[in-house]
Amino acid sequence: MRKLFLMFCVMLLSVAWICVAEGAPMADYMSGMAYETGTGVAQDIAKAVELYESAANAGLPQAQNRLGEMYRDGTGVPQDESLAIEWFTKAAQSGFTPAIASLEAIRTGAPAPAPSVIAPTPQPQQQQEAQPPVPPMQEDPEELYLQGQRFLDAGDYDRAFELFSKAADQGDAAGQSGLGWLYRHGLGVRQDYAQALEWFRKAADQGDAWAQNDLGWMYEYGEGVTQDYAQALEWFRKAADQGFAAAQHDIGLMYAFGEGVTQDLAQAVEWGLKAAEQGYAWAQNDLGWVYENGHGVSRDLSKAIEYYKMAARQGHKEAQENLARLGVTDF
Repeated sequence: MRKLFLMFCVMLLSVAWICVAEGAPMADYMSGMAYETGTGVAQDIAKAVELYESAANAGLPQAQNRLGEMYRDGTGVPQDESLAIEWFTKAAQSGFTPAIASLEAIRTGAPAPAPSVIAPTPQPQQQQEAQPPVPPMQEDPEELYLQGQRFLDAGDYDRAFELFSKAADQGDAAGQSGLGWLYRHGLGVRQDYAQALEWFRKAADQGDAWAQNDLGWMYEYGEGVTQDYAQALEWFRKAADQGFAAAQHDIGLMYAFGEGVTQDLAQAVEWGLKAAEQGYAWAQNDLGWVYENGHGVSRDLSKAIEYYKMAARQGHKEAQENLARLGVTDF
């Protein structure tokens, strides 16, 4: 049973980001972009907001970030900085870099980053372009990365690779991390673990938590390197020390299964709580399982249901199935 559960956790962690992109929240987000830009449909900003809200309430950071931009700029909604901050914060809690940059701009009074969606002014009786207009490319590495991230979110991996490469070549840590991610998963480029490791290390050495966490995964699963739990744990800790929720969750799993450390269920729960408190759905679901089965904690079904609900509200399918198994239908 433990072996099956570990294999399931590994599978989820390896493809979590990709799976999210294939689900209903991403479909709503992409439909929202189509309605906002008038791509293939009549432009309808109100419908776009409705679809973005559906995806955002399911926990999709791209949609949460776009709603933040719309409330910040008054695009299709009344301008409202408090709501903008609320949505940016939700996206930032998932480590979504554009939202973090927008919050920093609000905090410091710096110019706001370019919006993630550029909608044309509605033109009656005018044929819309097949693709949304692309803002002029800027050579600033941070802006290159943000533009690349928008293409990545939209599934245009070739353009994302081009822009991440330009940012990475200028030493931008986020661009280097994004480039490593594309090489690791073979998106927009042939899969190449050696290149992924090289770019992740460059970004990680600059303190990029995404890259540190990805290096941890590569060492944990032996992707392009000899499997090394000690190295994995070292990189996870670097990211976790920056408050990176996924890394905190990964450390908890390593303690749960004694990978590279002495098995310690109390430590596993402690790290899982750190991630769950940041809204990380995978950790919330795992804590539900821990409390339901009494692993490292006293069995507490009400707490188990509470954590399952937290994850379920973000669209976590396994958490929803766990609630259904327990006869809980409202979350």
